[in-house]
Amino acid sequence: MTSGGLGYGWLHSDEQKLRTELSLGYTHEDRTDNTKLGFMSGVVGLIYKWKMTATADLSHETKYMPNFQTSEDWRLTSETSLSAAISSMLSSKVSWKYEHVNLPTAGKLKGDTTTTISILAKL
Repeated sequence: MTSGGLGYGWLHSDEQKLRTELSLGYTHEDRTDNTKLGFMSGVVGLIYKWKMTATADLSHETKYMPNFQTSEDWRLTSETSLSAAISSMLSSKVSWKYEHVNLPTAGKLKGDTTTTISILAKL
């Protein structure tokens, strides 16, 4: 997807940040059944981050992506993550992501989830 747009920060403090985004673009997909899709699209997004403590934060991002040529063919992604410092050099991160394609490739499910557990090193 190639897009351009605007964002606005509604809340910007040391502890919390809330931002919305709006953009227009063009989406190109090469699907697993060898079909190709190309269409005008957009993104409406909400991004939230909360610094819970000096060493832990919670973040959430939701994005809705309409297809302006086929209104039933929209997408939605939502990801929530929790990060916490283990030491001055290491952090852990747990995240859960949901992805929805309302008109998926034949034989595929509309929704998919991904859970990740990571150790991050600051070098």
